[in-house]
Amino acid sequence: MYFSTYLSMAQVWWRSETFSHGFLIFPIAAWLIWRNRAELARLPLAPDLRALVPLLALVLGWAVARSVDVLVVEQYAVVVMLPVLVWLCLGLRAVWALAFPLAFILLAVPVGEFLIYPMMEFTAAFTVNAVRLTGIPVYWDGMFFTLPSGTWNIVEGCSGVRYIIASVTLGVLYAYLTYYSYWRRAAFILAACLVPVIANGMRAFIIVMLGHFSGMKIATGVDHLVYGWVWFGIVMFFLFWAGGFFRDDEPMSGWVRTFIRPPWVRIHRTPPVGPDSSGHPLRPWYLVAATGIALLALGPLWVAWIDARPHTENFRIHEPAAAGSWSATPAFTDWKPHYVNPADERQSSYSDGTHALGVYLAYYGHQEQDAELINSQNVMIEQKHPIWRQPMQGTREVRVGDATIPLIESRLESDQQRLLVWHWMRVAGKDVNNPYVGKVYEALGRLGGGGRDGFGIVVYAPYTDDPGVARERMQAFLETMLPSLNDAMRVELP
Repeated sequence: MYFSTYLSMAQVWWRSETFSHGFLIFPIAAWLIWRNRAELARLPLAPDLRALVPLLALVLGWAVARSVDVLVVEQYAVVVMLPVLVWLCLGLRAVWALAFPLAFILLAVPVGEFLIYPMMEFTAAFTVNAVRLTGIPVYWDGMFFTLPSGTWNIVEGCSGVRYIIASVTLGVLYAYLTYYSYWRRAAFILAACLVPVIANGMRAFIIVMLGHFSGMKIATGVDHLVYGWVWFGIVMFFLFWAGGFFRDDEPMSGWVRTFIRPPWVRIHRTPPVGPDSSGHPLRPWYLVAATGIALLALGPLWVAWIDARPHTENFRIHEPAAAGSWSATPAFTDWKPHYVNPADERQSSYSDGTHALGVYLAYYGHQEQDAELINSQNVMIEQKHPIWRQPMQGTREVRVGDATIPLIESRLESDQQRLLVWHWMRVAGKDVNNPYVGKVYEALGRLGGGGRDGFGIVVYAPYTDDPGVARERMQAFLETMLPSLNDAMRVELP
């Protein structure tokens, strides 16, 4: 019933080096359970109907996430279903006994991309400040910084997110197998989170220094990546080596020492559930299992019903009509936002006789995976773009008449031009700059029987030295042209 969601996880593991460790998570969890099978067999096991409540919540959460294509919520829902099913069929004591293996499988969900930009910012700041401490002059502009020997750019691969994900996965497993006291486990896991962050900053600093003192001949090509992974291996080796000095002895005996068990959970030696006096298995177990299966089926059935509702596939939007002092003009830039598979799009330019501005509109109708408005691939420029660079991006609010528009502001640069860019999303009639808020609006509209129409709105203007001048121009443009933009996004059939 949930095969497609598990398959989506495996596809990410297969194509992404960052999450390829996901193939090992479930086998490791199974091994952790198998190695303690004798102790587990002595536990009193019994079905627990209380688990039906969280199971229902997970099924509904999966259905909502599936209906609006929030893949990470889908994946977390199906993975958390597994320990809840253990609770339902075997009881809460089994869940406590298997707490670590059942929690460990959460690391199979490929999540962490939200850390990329913050980590890029940290790496840039760490590297620049470290270089300045050496006395070397640095010009710093967002993700770009220039030394006398050359220019460097912090990209996704420099963020260190791969380091963090790999370190946390290894650190959690090491802490469980090495320590028995909770505070030592927690301390080592915290170290496994923080050490790679600092180590990644050091890695970037070392690479910049190698490039600088070699005249940009070393650490600027493939060896850049090789040095990074070698450094990561050294850091992890010393992290585990240092952790070994704090290894503690087993404080408890018996099966308790092998599993994580909160101190408030008491174990009662009661006979396990088995056949009744007539030799037949207890019927409630089968009833509980059947109820759980029926509950699991509700999610896919609900999504199938939502998808079966009629919807229109063919839409179009208009180019915004000129208004006020603004009139249509030929394009002044070859730049175009990167939106994946929109149902329709329009890009146009306007001028008031002195200044030029541009507008881009992307329309998404009946959205689906990889053809949706809120998608991490919908960006102003792709990473490692051959022409354009994006040194800065941040959020702001712009007052236009009586309305306040939340948007994302970016600065783009090429060798010939600089652009100030504002972009935001319109979902269910609401203007948002936060993808999570946008998904909430989309889900409410979807579950309420509405469609999934969404618009990507981009306004941009060239500038020379001061982006503030372009910012004022763009706000004046919106005050005049916003009604035209709204009319252009009134969907019509072709």
